[in-house]
Formats: sequence, C-alpha cells, structure tokens
Amino acid sequence: PLVAQHASIATTPMTLPAVSAGFYRVNIYQTITTADPVSSSLVTTIGWTDGGVAKSFATTGLTTPAAYTTAANDSVVKMIHIDNSSPITYAVTYSSNTPNMMQYALGVVVEKL
Repeated sequence: PLVAQHASIATTPMTLPAVSAGFYRVNIYQTITTADPVSSSLVTTIGWTDGGVAKSFATTGLTTPAAYTTAANDSVVKMIHIDNSSPITYAVTYSSNTPNMMQYALGVVVEKL
C-alpha cells in the first residue's frame, strides 16, 4: 500500500505481471491517516479499456465532514473486463483545506479471475 500520501496522484498504470484479456477483480481500500480539521476530500479512480472503449469507476470518496477524522475509510470491490494488453490504471484526486495537512493510505489489489 501507499502510506503517508498528501497529494493527488496522476493516472498511473498498475504494476502487474503480463495482463491478458479477461475479467479482473479490483479491490480498493483508502483511509485517512492524518485528518485536516477544516475540510478535505479523497477520490480514487480506476481506468481500463474494454471493447476498445475507455472505461472507469471512482470511489464515492472521503469528503467533509467524514474526512475530519482518522476513522474515515472507504473500500470498493468491482469486477471489470479488459482488452488484451490493456493497462489497468489508478489516479487519486486529493484536496485539503490546509495544504498537505490531510494524509492518506491507499491499497489497490488486482486479481485475474
């Protein structure tokens, strides 16, 4: 997992062994590790290509007031179908009212089905 994060993450391919066409299960866990007492938000987006069409889904996100505490967390499990050799990507959209105050941890696990 990624820990002590305090910034957005641009779209990044997942580090996986050879990716072949088929079904995959994507598991996301995100949690606030240091809260911003004013406001903050965190959304993780997964992207892939299926049938030549770019597709994506995003977590519902951790936003104020839920993100005020370190008890805030979110997890998602989704099944996707990808084209042959299509990368599975992730991106994180982060904001914190007090710059860099909110910190988070993120875990993304991809399983070939």
